[in-house]
Amino acid sequence: MEPEEGHLVRHSGGHLSLYDQFTQDDINAGFIGFRVKHHIRKPVNDTFDFLVSTTGYDSSSYTFSVMYVPDKLSTGVINSGLEVGEGMSKVITPEFLYIHNLLADNFHYTVTVPPKHGSLNFLNPDTMEVSQWGVTSFTDKDIVNGLLEYQQDDTEAMEDYFKFMAMAVTNEPELKDSSDAVINGVFNITVIMKNDNKPVRVVDKLFRVVEGGEKLLTDADLMYTDADIDFDDDNLEFIRQRIPNGELVYANNATVPVYNFHQSDLKAGRLLFKHNGPPFGRMVFFVYDAQRTHFASGVLEIDASEPYVIITNNQGLKVQKGKGIVLSGENLTIETNINAKDKNVEFIITDPPKYGRLFKKGEDDPMTSFNLEALNNEKVRYQHDDSDNLEDRFNFTIKIKDIETTGQVHIKIFLKSHQVPPEIGQNRLLVVKEMGVATIKKSHLRVTHKENSASDLVFKITMQPVNGYLRLLTQESAENLAAPPTAGYGVTMTYDDIEEYNPDTEVESEFIAMFTQSDINQGRVQYVEMTAGQVSDRFIFEVTNGIMSVPNQVYNIEIIPDIIPLRVKDFEVREGGSKALTEKYIKINNKHMKEKLVNFIIVSKPKHGRIEHTRMPGVPLSSFTSEDVNDEFIYYIHDDSNTKRDQFSVLANTTNSQSSIYTINVTITPVDDETPEITLNRGMEVFINSITPVTTDDLSAADEDTMDEDLVFSLTAPTNGFMALSSDPKSPTLNFTQADLDNGKVIFVHNGARTGGFRFQVNDGHQSAKRQIFSITARPLTLLIDVNNGMNVYPEAVQPITEDHLRALTNERPSKMSNESIMFHITRSPRLGKIVKIMNESVDDAVTYQEITEFSQKDINDGVVGYKHEEMSSKWSEEDSFIFDVYRIPAQNRTDNLFPITVSFGTTAEGGRSPLLTNTGVKVSEGDVVTITNENLDASNLFSRVDGELENYVVEYNITQLPMYGVLVLYGNNITRPYVIFEQEDLNKGGVKYIHDHSDTKHDSFGFNVVLRNMLATSFDGAQNDEVSDYMENSQVNLHDNFNISVTPINDQPFELKTLAPSMDIVQGFDKIIKTENLETVDKDTPPEGIHYRILDGPSNGRVALTSDHSVTIQEFTQKHINDGVLIFIHNGGKEPGAFYFRVSDGVHKDVFKMFNLNVVPLSLTLVNNTGIELLQGDHLAAITHKNLGSTTNGNLEDIMYNITKPPSFGMLMVNEQPQNTFSQIDIDNELLTYLQTDMSASEDDFQFVIFNSENVIPTDTFTMKVQAIIKKKHVTLRSGNSHHITISELDATELANRSLSNPTFEVIQFPQHCQLLNASTSQPISQFSHQDIINKLVIISADLIEVDNQTRYTSDSIILSLKAKNVQPAQVELPINIKAAKQKKVSATEETGTTEMPELSNVLVFSGVQPDSDIAEEETNKVKDWPGDVEKDGQESEMDDELGTQSNNISNALGGEPGSSLVDPTAVSGSQLAVIIPIIVVILLATVVVIVVIWRMRRKNSKQPTNVDSPYPEPDEPPLPVVHPQRPVVHSSPPGQAPATTGTFGVPPPPSNPMASPMAERSPLAPQVTVTPLGQPAGMEDPRFSTNYQNMAGVAGPSGQSVVSLTSSGSGVMVYNMQPDPEMSEHCRTSNPTLQKNQYWV
Repeated sequence: MEPEEGHLVRHSGGHLSLYDQFTQDDINAGFIGFRVKHHIRKPVNDTFDFLVSTTGYDSSSYTFSVMYVPDKLSTGVINSGLEVGEGMSKVITPEFLYIHNLLADNFHYTVTVPPKHGSLNFLNPDTMEVSQWGVTSFTDKDIVNGLLEYQQDDTEAMEDYFKFMAMAVTNEPELKDSSDAVINGVFNITVIMKNDNKPVRVVDKLFRVVEGGEKLLTDADLMYTDADIDFDDDNLEFIRQRIPNGELVYANNATVPVYNFHQSDLKAGRLLFKHNGPPFGRMVFFVYDAQRTHFASGVLEIDASEPYVIITNNQGLKVQKGKGIVLSGENLTIETNINAKDKNVEFIITDPPKYGRLFKKGEDDPMTSFNLEALNNEKVRYQHDDSDNLEDRFNFTIKIKDIETTGQVHIKIFLKSHQVPPEIGQNRLLVVKEMGVATIKKSHLRVTHKENSASDLVFKITMQPVNGYLRLLTQESAENLAAPPTAGYGVTMTYDDIEEYNPDTEVESEFIAMFTQSDINQGRVQYVEMTAGQVSDRFIFEVTNGIMSVPNQVYNIEIIPDIIPLRVKDFEVREGGSKALTEKYIKINNKHMKEKLVNFIIVSKPKHGRIEHTRMPGVPLSSFTSEDVNDEFIYYIHDDSNTKRDQFSVLANTTNSQSSIYTINVTITPVDDETPEITLNRGMEVFINSITPVTTDDLSAADEDTMDEDLVFSLTAPTNGFMALSSDPKSPTLNFTQADLDNGKVIFVHNGARTGGFRFQVNDGHQSAKRQIFSITARPLTLLIDVNNGMNVYPEAVQPITEDHLRALTNERPSKMSNESIMFHITRSPRLGKIVKIMNESVDDAVTYQEITEFSQKDINDGVVGYKHEEMSSKWSEEDSFIFDVYRIPAQNRTDNLFPITVSFGTTAEGGRSPLLTNTGVKVSEGDVVTITNENLDASNLFSRVDGELENYVVEYNITQLPMYGVLVLYGNNITRPYVIFEQEDLNKGGVKYIHDHSDTKHDSFGFNVVLRNMLATSFDGAQNDEVSDYMENSQVNLHDNFNISVTPINDQPFELKTLAPSMDIVQGFDKIIKTENLETVDKDTPPEGIHYRILDGPSNGRVALTSDHSVTIQEFTQKHINDGVLIFIHNGGKEPGAFYFRVSDGVHKDVFKMFNLNVVPLSLTLVNNTGIELLQGDHLAAITHKNLGSTTNGNLEDIMYNITKPPSFGMLMVNEQPQNTFSQIDIDNELLTYLQTDMSASEDDFQFVIFNSENVIPTDTFTMKVQAIIKKKHVTLRSGNSHHITISELDATELANRSLSNPTFEVIQFPQHCQLLNASTSQPISQFSHQDIINKLVIISADLIEVDNQTRYTSDSIILSLKAKNVQPAQVELPINIKAAKQKKVSATEETGTTEMPELSNVLVFSGVQPDSDIAEEETNKVKDWPGDVEKDGQESEMDDELGTQSNNISNALGGEPGSSLVDPTAVSGSQLAVIIPIIVVILLATVVVIVVIWRMRRKNSKQPTNVDSPYPEPDEPPLPVVHPQRPVVHSSPPGQAPATTGTFGVPPPPSNPMASPMAERSPLAPQVTVTPLGQPAGMEDPRFSTNYQNMAGVAGPSGQSVVSLTSSGSGVMVYNMQPDPEMSEHCRTSNPTLQKNQYWV
């Protein structure tokens, strides 16, 4: 046993593990020690067991005790450093860094100097992924828990370190005052470098050489570097390929081409290029590092031309007055293609300086010439003569061999005062739009110098902008550029200061690296932003006056992005808790964007919570604003589920821009608020004195917020045994976990009483389930042998023993029974064989056998136990057996059981082995003859069954089934019928042959019975069936068997090309499998793999390959390739048809030549579906599936692409939650394409797209997205000329009101043709109303008096509304309207007297099958009953109609008929019966008429009595429902501050022709007054249906020839009436004025 609190260590290092050894000498030398584990800070006792051994002897086990008592004030520090691979990470464990003190609870580390080439990170304990980067503080506990790691940043640094200060966390003053409370240290990190960088080119230029000449190739022409710090660049190896215009050779041996060289050869000048061939060529090469693990490819361009020399750099000299300066290669550089050394390049001074002199360093005499070597080595110097001249120059000629060129060096002399650096007066932030342009003005960047002008102050860019570039405008363009006014110093730049990109601006230079202050002052320097999605940029510059410089100046640029720079952060929340979404977790990372109101749209909602507003608790949000975030109104609310992770996605949106989609991950801190639940307590049944596992089928508990490892069962001691863990079955335990039950680690050991159990309780550390009792009942275990049938074995065979032969059982439940525990032990082995275990051990599945004496019931069931017969005998059968015991602890053993075994030839052996001594079958070639001998068929083993004289018996074979594909021949005679006999002696003599019939078969056989016949019996060759039966009965043995014949086919039949015209249709540009319907050859005696095809010519439009490797073109294939579907034709994309000429052969017969045609079908593309989608009002997101948008092709669906030519105006398209302007049909089919509406002001959106694949383009089409209103509606039904309140049952926006927490409004988009909307309070036409107005019944729809279609019995109309609510999109709603016919009156007043006319009888009774109109008897459900007069009249009519209808039905029923049916059935009534029936009917009719007249007159008399003695009209505070027909009201507007032009209230129709027919015939002083004016232009026609121009319409009718009533807001109005009557109406109108009745007057 190893120590638990520490380790045994050897002096040489390393822990000693279990079974490691050490010697007494090691102990005496002090090499063995004990090291306490790092986290131990308290006294501990520990032990380890050991034994002592020497040659041939081992001692017993001893225990060694160790007591560790730490020093209270001693602080132990482990700081061994860390080794980590380059770019890798490693956890810092206590083995590398740990500080401990007995009095300290912990040590808190503060990183005072962070690592330079990496970072310290915290790991998530669940996922072990980085949860926090760049930590600056940690504790010992973090180190012990393995949560601190160091991550190397993959830089080429061989070592790193960080410094720390560790402070003890303690309450012990003894340690606080000690110096050990604070530890300062350095943690060193060694980086194990790796070769992870490939060579990079640092010199890349055109190599120039004289045409036909040669030139050294040096590192000035070609050079690479390797960033690996431990690698020498000189070791880089170059391997080149052939050069088309020359050869690379060694400089010292120009005859040897060089293909491999190193960079050191370039530096040493060992390589020479010799030009030969065309002037321009390329040298392709590869560069490898030393290990050849990384490489780079490159090209050296070589240009040969006439010899030349040019000056490439001539910066001149700047020197202080009276001082000197060196002239070097930095001031003067040349280029030449001439192969010359530096010392041979000569500079000849043709005109020396006037105010100074040139001389060689170390000499005083002026020089007249110098060479390039002296120039590069800085040995040429200029000295000013201290005169007042501030400019000087000298001229020179460069000479290389015969080539010359001239030049001049300018020298500028400056004074001491020029040595003051320029002063930076302004360096202010530049603001630019994304992909826009901004001018750098002097208000942004200004540099001054008291001795220099603005043109002398030069800005040199040392680091260019990353996301854009600087450009210089022309002078004219800068003057003409319309720029906004320059902001003053210190003024914050606003959006108005930002310039728009002007493509017509004339640019002098792009990507400039230098400009002057004068350029800035003139507005010529501009920054052009080029990279999308960035928020800032900068460039670094130095500014100089030519003498002094101010380096490393940073100019910052802020980019206002088109895509909003949204930044999100993950957060944690307690289970069931909430977290405010403040700017800490979601913010706009741009100060200019922060000033705008930004909408945040929730693209995917959290699955285990919701986002809600504090003012709308419980309502999940789909969007919120940046103001809500700033005010901390937005919260994430967890749903209290037992989840550990949640997430949701958001994007930011403004009017002109939006952000990408970001996902916020929510970590849920679990809260243990669930009580454990005991899910199963069945108790258990065990066997006496047994050890039984307790499984989850017996006992189980669950807790949704607790891991199974933390769910603890606490129990009392069982009364009839004890609980234990399987790892220690002898130690009782009173605690175990649900995980122990799940893993089968809990057992019950029974002893004592048969019944018992224990009480237990389950707790999760915080809460406990109710205590329960677990019952345990014990019973005896009984073992019995259920099957012992013995077995039959074929001689020398291995026969498995199965459960059908031998099976033992116990009285355990089947689910609990363990067959592994039932063991069989052989006490006496079999005599003729042995019991073996059958094993498949070898790779080739060869079976091996191992003798065993013990096995289990499971082994029997698995078929791995068998009997192997070994003692061969001449007897036909023998008996064998073995004796065995069966045991199963703790059941009583079953001993001395006999298992019988019969070994017999009569047994059918495993694998169908023949019972005969030999039956091997024969092989014969197709069409050939073979002799069947006793080596193939021998039944002599049957003699072993004869008890008498063997010479009296013979073995005979009786043919029962002839061969199918050949014939048996017995001594030259064909056996053509069954039951022919031959003997074993015939086989021995070779008298039996088999002749194959030459058919294409591979197998044949014949069946036979073999008998052992007494020769004294009569032969029955060719006997009849009854004789055969008698013969068989007299035979000693009768066995049946088959003799198999294997036919070796020969290729003697030609193959057949079944495909008469081999061809295939292939889609242009695609691949296709060549199948058997395209090409098939069959051969009866050749397998498909033997039929070979060879392509002789073509194919002309593609190639043939195998599906396993499309890159390899094949010319040969077999029919098997075609049958297996692995032969493919790869089309080259052309439109022309093609073919290939091929040959097919079986290798024997004549080849067949054929043409395989390849017909090219054009690639198709068809748009099959474009239905658009609908978004539910308030939703932002909707999926676009193949049901909405789909295309099809005869090619690959994944090649169908959609390109958006016009994106949605109010949203965007996304694939996988990422904005896209291109998507595929596969994206649509997989439902990855969604539309996200970002602008909620629109009720409809669309995008235009083009569909294309590789060959087709479908022109632009439009896909529409509409908003579906959240509304419940149904038809509004009213009668012509009537009015109706729109109620909540017909137009219900309650759900939308609840969702939006607002009062939705309806705005009329399209008015109905035959109706109008009125305000019930003001009787005014309206074009807008709210949901609350409908609830309050303030909206009336009034129908015009129109004719209704007699067939449909109603006229359809509709009104189209726009439904709006807070924070949701508007949506269109169409409200259907059914206008039914006006109700016809049955009772009419006379013109003169008003007396009542009696309706005809036909209007009351129904005869001869004519049924009354259902509308006549129908109640007008939509008619408002508070209109005086109408109510009364309608009531009369309704009651009368009901009464008439009832009487009519009563008459019909009385006569035995149905209502509305004929009273008399002419087919059922004879002539004699009519004489009786007719008088009865006449009497009934007369009585009915009398009753109806009396009732009608009484009702009319009552209706004439006034209901109100003062006025027949309602009081003013009870306004009637306006019924306006046939004219329409139009609102007139008055100028501001003026009263309406007219007075009065409601408009009414002109007087009816019959005054008694109208309830408005009489007017009281309270009735609305109407002023009739001449026809003219109405003051204001707001109803859109009155769009006619009424200019100069005096004496002309209103619209549709109707009167027009104009209502003002005060109820007054003007009625314009067409005084020209309708000709049809004139026929029904009287020509004279009617006589006025009492209380009537004219208006």
